[in-house]
Amino acid sequence: MGNSQASQQPNPEAAIRSPEVVVLLQQALALHMQGQLDQAQEGYLKLLEHHPGQFDAVHLLGFIAHQRGDHQRAVELIRHALEIDPNHATAHLNLGNALAAMQHHELALACFERALQLRPDYADAHMNRGNLFSRTGQLDEALVDYDRALLINPEHVDVLINRGNVLRTLGRRQEAMTDYELALQFRPNSAPGHYNRGNIMQDLQRHADAIVCYDQATNMTYDAHHIAASPLPRHEHSLSLTSLPSDGLIYFFVSRCNMVCIVLYCHSTIA
Repeated sequence: MGNSQASQQPNPEAAIRSPEVVVLLQQALALHMQGQLDQAQEGYLKLLEHHPGQFDAVHLLGFIAHQRGDHQRAVELIRHALEIDPNHATAHLNLGNALAAMQHHELALACFERALQLRPDYADAHMNRGNLFSRTGQLDEALVDYDRALLINPEHVDVLINRGNVLRTLGRRQEAMTDYELALQFRPNSAPGHYNRGNIMQDLQRHADAIVCYDQATNMTYDAHHIAASPLPRHEHSLSLTSLPSDGLIYFFVSRCNMVCIVLYCHSTIA
């Protein structure tokens, strides 16, 4: 499975806003966090009607475009947001994600590096640059960035899983297993953690253990589907906006397919 990306909404305290701006932005953000993209988009547009050029609304409209797969539109909107606030590290990060999705790797790399210039301790920027290195086959460079991210935040589950994926690719399965198991200690309901741990079990021909891991992954994605679609408590609004049902369903279907393949393989070897 592909690497987990970190895309983040702006900090609501990043700029001085009128009470009306705060209320409209919080309403739109709440809808966005619930995965109600159409309603969130309407909220951001309403905010811009009353306050043209409001940074967060422009930025998050770009993020919605990225979530919908309209990466070109995302790039246009986030670049416009950066004209309003050129020193916003999170916007550079999200611009890099949109550019990476369009295979503009050099431009994406420049965005991640700009984010790190603005915030050297930005774990997510190290992770996403590592993901880009991994995608382009620069695995050693990817590991360096993942290690840096974990020095900043040792409990960053997505970094642990992504580093585990690179280690598995390099044939360092035991180290990869350690990363997946550590990730599951911090987030027991991580579908990617269970899924990738299942892949290691399959590599080791431990088919029964692999099936258990894949089954756990499918259970986690089912739960995530319902959680992501329900209103989130206020204190959970820091969750990544990428935690949407469609992401979880990918792990559900792939895990189920892998379970079927293992069963068929075991039956064929017995026969």
